[in-house]
Amino acid sequence: MTAFLEQGGGGTIVSVGSVSGVMAAPMQAAYGVSKAGLASLAKTVAAEYAPERIRMNVVACGAISTAVANNGPAAAEVPEIPLGRLGIPDDAAAAVVYLASPLSAYITGQSLGVDGGVTVRGPFS
Repeated sequence: MTAFLEQGGGGTIVSVGSVSGVMAAPMQAAYGVSKAGLASLAKTVAAEYAPERIRMNVVACGAISTAVANNGPAAAEVPEIPLGRLGIPDDAAAAVVYLASPLSAYITGQSLGVDGGVTVRGPFS
């Protein structure tokens, strides 16, 4: 925060989180807690630093197809995801670019789900 405050022109922080911060991820409690904490941090930073025009938001990713995740090709059909596929890195990157841009100048303290609709699916879907 010091760098933003010293420059005096505000700033934007975009963190990459996970849907695990808002929904259960069995056997991943520590991961989920850390992602929930990141979302809470964004809200706190937004509340504390809005007068200095410093914004913070989070991109909460669902399953993204990457070599590191080794979770399969993005083109594969995934019926558990409402949009029917894994995300690709460009899906997450586009959300980061948007939240870092002036197009989102009135958005702060939010978590933007980039999850193919996973977090909107109810228990009886």
